[in-house]
Amino acid sequence: MIEYPPERHISFARALIEAGVDIFYGHSSHIFQGVEKYKNGLILYDCGEFIDDYAIDEFLRNDLSFLFKVNIKNKTKELELIPIIIKNFQVDKAKGREAKEINEMMKKRSRIFRTRFIEKDGNLILEF
Repeated sequence: MIEYPPERHISFARALIEAGVDIFYGHSSHIFQGVEKYKNGLILYDCGEFIDDYAIDEFLRNDLSFLFKVNIKNKTKELELIPIIIKNFQVDKAKGREAKEINEMMKKRSRIFRTRFIEKDGNLILEF
């Protein structure tokens, strides 16, 4: 339940990308953390929950997350982040104010990696 990865996780993920890994997928913190375009790879430090049976933390909001979708066409690779909200053990696409709030949380958590997203149809896009 932490918003930012520890330095040892950052170093580890970056070392894997430098060794040739295309995408690093992190998990287990129960909330999503930032994403980073690093060299020729993509680091998803933590993807949070997708189905959650935990109590909701009012500050960390473990009921908010994303569908992390990687699109590859020819030589173009992009990460599409579709904001979701978890209610009653069900995943729904977030809309309106909730979607905007979730997107802003991801932008904030990714800022330390200098990640800049494009917004399209309520989703966040990152080319890598």
